[in-house]
Amino acid sequence: MKQKILLSLLFLAAAFFVVTCQRIDANLDDAQEENISLNEKSFSSNFDWQTTKIISLNITSETPKVILVSSIENDVRYYKGMHTGGAVQEVVKISVPNHIEKLKVNNQEFNLSSNNINISL
Repeated sequence: MKQKILLSLLFLAAAFFVVTCQRIDANLDDAQEENISLNEKSFSSNFDWQTTKIISLNITSETPKVILVSSIENDVRYYKGMHTGGAVQEVVKISVPNHIEKLKVNNQEFNLSSNNINISL
């Protein structure tokens, strides 16, 4: 009885090994056909390869304060610094992904309608 169980388990293990260790060449052939050199591809001459944009924040504040520039969701911090206050305009240049349309500066939302944003805190 023990020999039959042991023999059955041995047979199942061998069958499992044979089935799982088979090489499937059909998928490899498909993958090789998809490899195309970039020299063989054509791209539009006006395609924008940039993935980021530079935003200039012109910040004024009457009083000294910490400036925190972040994403709308507050999960990405783009800048943190100190503004001295008074008549000084501080210019902060940050790089953000192209798809970003809004930023938070000290928890105030600002639209990125241009590359120069004037902010009064």
